[in-house]
Amino acid sequence: MIKIRAPGKLMLAGEWAVLENDKPCIVMAVDKYVECTIEEANSSSLLCPGLDRLDFRYESGKVKFRRLITPGEKEKLIFAKTSIEIFMKFMEENANPINSFNITTTGHNTTIRINETERKIGFGSSAATSVAVGAAIMAFYEYDINDIKIKDIIFKLASIAHFITQGQKGSCFDVAASTYGGVLVYKAFSPLWLINELKVKTPLLEILEGDWTYLKMRPLKFPEKLSEQMKVLCCWTSKPSNTPLLMIQVEHFKDNNYDDYTRIMDEIEVTVDSLIDAIETGNINEIKIMLHQSQYWISKLDAVSTVGIITPELKKLINIANDIKDIADKHNCVGKLSGAGGGDSGIAVCFNDDSCKKVVEEWKNAGLFPIDFKIDYDGMKRVE
Repeated sequence: MIKIRAPGKLMLAGEWAVLENDKPCIVMAVDKYVECTIEEANSSSLLCPGLDRLDFRYESGKVKFRRLITPGEKEKLIFAKTSIEIFMKFMEENANPINSFNITTTGHNTTIRINETERKIGFGSSAATSVAVGAAIMAFYEYDINDIKIKDIIFKLASIAHFITQGQKGSCFDVAASTYGGVLVYKAFSPLWLINELKVKTPLLEILEGDWTYLKMRPLKFPEKLSEQMKVLCCWTSKPSNTPLLMIQVEHFKDNNYDDYTRIMDEIEVTVDSLIDAIETGNINEIKIMLHQSQYWISKLDAVSTVGIITPELKKLINIANDIKDIADKHNCVGKLSGAGGGDSGIAVCFNDDSCKKVVEEWKNAGLFPIDFKIDYDGMKRVE
């Protein structure tokens, strides 16, 4: 049996702008995992959280279940199913035999217990599923998933699967975090380029070797002293986000208010570039300013688009972090959104332990839910 673990993600900065060409975000891989096991079998099956095991056959590029799937089951299966299809198509194009296997996906450290009920936290589990399932299939076919060239293939194939499943939308920054781990500066590939490649049914091997227009990523280097001082805290609002709906609404705003939208995206780009420079030089004051600026432009987008990016709970979370002062009456924390908004999580970036403790305490007092996490520097890896 092979077991693969892929981490989730938290966005530090660059929300929404990363969907546009050549605009960066900063994303962290975190220890909220999707695990995938795969083992040889006489016939293929898939088991996902909350469902019974489902038998399937892979045929003509499609996973075909052996019984009718309900809409609820389809929603829970869709990312794993599409990933199996894309990675098996890759195997076909490489003249690999179509073997049968059992696949099982599980979440690890991805829920929180509230009033005796387990609630799922939004840490990019769909992207982690795409990566974990894909890496498991690659390992099953004896590809060395530690080889950087194979990792690049896994990232691109998982991105294709995730992009298709989301209705040909998304930047796949979360797929990058799940694949490579650490803290990344990421710029997305051109969605129009990939949409066209899929439309004309370009073979996967040709897509993998293509230019992936605009795609760039690199690790973000923190000076040692800054790594010791700068702490990122996460807090869950208890309300999940409907990211696909938000994307449709923001896209509608963009279509009808292109100049305003473009100006905000350009301002976010400048802010994120400045934040990257501040982090790499260890300039704490500049980091604080740019984090505040990042949140300002997201709030501006929310105000002019009226789509509900900043919920009341997120606003409360952010304001608590911004109001914390130390004994010298100095603000050492910055609160901001993390991700698309509309619910889910926010973060606080703090620069001393006392401020960290105060933020967590005040979040709890306000009925919010601080989440412990660590940065995952491994990315997807085999654990068994």
